Amino acid sequence: MSSWNAIKAGLRQIGRNWKMGLVLYVFNILFALVVVFPLNDFLQRQFADSLAFGKLMETFDFHIITDVMNHYGDGIMSMLNLSVVVLLLFWLINVFFNGGIISTFQTKERFTTASFWKWNATYFWRMLRLALYFLIIYVIFIGIFWSIFMAIGKGFDPDHLISEAGALHWGEALLLIFVLISSVVLMVHDYVKLALVQSNQKWLFSSFGKGIRFAFGQFKRTYGAYLILGLFFFLVWLGYTQLNLSFENTNFSKLILFFIIGQMFLLFRIFMRLLNLATANQLFKNA
Repeated sequence: MSSWNAIKAGLRQIGRNWKMGLVLYVFNILFALVVVFPLNDFLQRQFADSLAFGKLMETFDFHIITDVMNHYGDGIMSMLNLSVVVLLLFWLINVFFNGGIISTFQTKERFTTASFWKWNATYFWRMLRLALYFLIIYVIFIGIFWSIFMAIGKGFDPDHLISEAGALHWGEALLLIFVLISSVVLMVHDYVKLALVQSNQKWLFSSFGKGIRFAFGQFKRTYGAYLILGLFFFLVWLGYTQLNLSFENTNFSKLILFFIIGQMFLLFRIFMRLLNLATANQLFKNA
């Protein structure tokens, strides 16, 4: 099966299981509501009487930043700690959903809520261990990349660069290499997850081997599909970002439009997550 055919088959599979996307959307909304209201209350109590943040929105001023840190340092640190907790919880929730999503795609039955939650619970601890292993791989990879950057590029040290244009081109080349290699690691992670659910084994090593062998053994098709979907997501994200930047001095009607566009982008992100796994699953099962 070619990359394009796998994507089309993945689209059909998502169409048959559209209720799963709806469940993920509702859960994202509920999670956001649980987080946003306490966070907004915290910000109001901590920073409501400060004009410094408004000034920072207008222009960058180191003296204002220093003043904010002196007066609101404890509050800012509390907010950062809370943000870390929220991000960790959101990451765990996404790990939790992996088992249900992949199991739904690998079975011939249509989506049911009961089966979805059962599969999430069944595979959660194995998916979590797998995610932690790949997190270690990501950290090692970033460390290696940073070491190469510092050794070759001298960290953009002006004494070692010919010109600002040279620094820019060097940075662009490094960023491109980083993105391409990172996408390979993320792709392999997906295929190991697929192998884990398919084999349903307690130990992860065989899933690692099977997923890695397939991802690289069929690299033209697996990475081809991953790049097509990644490029499509990037283009839509770029358009969404430009729309965000255009919403300045908004009135109520524009805020409503901005909210609707934001919800559409949330649905799009969920759709792309499902399409990526559905496409990979089509390639994996039709190898």
